[in-house]
Amino acid sequence: MWKTIDELEKKLDHIQGEERIEILVDLSTKYLSKQPHKSIEYCQQSQYLLKENPNNELELNNLNIECKANISIGDNKKARLLACTLLKLSKSIDNKKYYAESLRRFGSINRNMGNYEASLANFTYALKIYEPLDDKTNCAVISNCIGTVYWKLTKYSDALEYYFKALKLLDEIENKILLASIYNNIAIIFKILKEYDKSLEYFFKSLKIDEDSNYNKGVAVSLNNIGSLFYKTSKYSKALKYLNKALKIGEEIDYKLLIADSNATIGSVYQNKGNFDISLRYYLKSLKIEKEINNKSGISSVMCNIGYCYFKLSQYSKAIEYMKKSLSLAQSIHSSEIILEAYVHLSEVYKSKEIYKKALLYKKLYSRKKNQIFNDDSSKKIAQIHAMLEAESNKKETEIYRLKNILLVKANNKLESVLHELKTLTGLLPICPSCKKIKNDKEYWVQVEEYIGKHSEIQFTHGLCPDCIKIYFPPIEKKKFRQV
Repeated sequence: MWKTIDELEKKLDHIQGEERIEILVDLSTKYLSKQPHKSIEYCQQSQYLLKENPNNELELNNLNIECKANISIGDNKKARLLACTLLKLSKSIDNKKYYAESLRRFGSINRNMGNYEASLANFTYALKIYEPLDDKTNCAVISNCIGTVYWKLTKYSDALEYYFKALKLLDEIENKILLASIYNNIAIIFKILKEYDKSLEYFFKSLKIDEDSNYNKGVAVSLNNIGSLFYKTSKYSKALKYLNKALKIGEEIDYKLLIADSNATIGSVYQNKGNFDISLRYYLKSLKIEKEINNKSGISSVMCNIGYCYFKLSQYSKAIEYMKKSLSLAQSIHSSEIILEAYVHLSEVYKSKEIYKKALLYKKLYSRKKNQIFNDDSSKKIAQIHAMLEAESNKKETEIYRLKNILLVKANNKLESVLHELKTLTGLLPICPSCKKIKNDKEYWVQVEEYIGKHSEIQFTHGLCPDCIKIYFPPIEKKKFRQV
């Protein structure tokens, strides 16, 4: 068995037939994380030889590797074609393992393109196939992937549940690169919860494992995330140091998704420093790459940031144009984080233009969306996770337990606050006799439905009563009202 790349490439000069194909496939696997273009080159050589020496198992493996390599460099179009071929071939010969692999590749492609619901369906179906096969490694990998999709959908308790599931499976197997990936994802959740020291600790754990494993892609991702965290905590010099390191490795391995992300975060650093012209250059570089790889989430996020730069440069028309495009795309892919950001920025722009009605509209939309995110990540779901943790109480605690408890505490605090506020509904409420607005405890006048919705579990829907239909739609009142 030849283990090193040099040994395999030397052996390649003296061998033909099926054994040559096996070595080519082995080489493509070894180059996958370091030089994905080289991996693709070897895959194409072996695919050519497979036409003369058919072998379904080798062809399935080869297609899978080439698909992974194309995903790595951001060529989603080519990757999708390969995933289709992989799916058809595996289905035709009833190979469950590679059928699940094809679904997994579709999951990665859809996730990278911002098609999160489709990605979730792909990964979930793949997991259902792997579980009866007792393939713990792939079950752990896909659980980690599902967790990441839930994170993108801002469903953090669901994300943690699947990261926890992946870690449990890792108790039975050894996979350092996967462990690094899960540490990295846990660090992201810590970052969202604003526990920055803990987040940094896990990012560095992930970085150390990937450096020891010579996994360049993982190293680049960890460096990028560390830089992003330093940006979040306003440590801009450190942020630029790590982001530029990540960008350098990303360019060396042609990891377009990361190159786009690093450029965008560098743009954000300069934006926060007030250097909007420099910031805009980095954002435009990022946008170009995001469009090349058709990453809808990335396109939407960067367009929102470009809009903000134009706002700060007093180019209001361009600012609104980019922000509205960002908002529309974010809504189409259900990206709550970007939707919230777009609402905030649009409110700021219209306020600066003294168009207060629209400024207030986007402010209200922001508040409603933020409340909706909490409701989606409901206390009921968190309670279910807490029950699961109770069942595991005899086992040693892990950091994932701590994360779930943080979410549970936040949910309980929110519920206690709501219960406290509900008591005020039994007293006297100042209400305007004309517009029917209610004055809240912060001395602001708000709509009745907004006040009651915030202080109770009631959700409002709207319709017209028969009297109002007569007033506002007299020509169609009789006919339409009957239909209603």
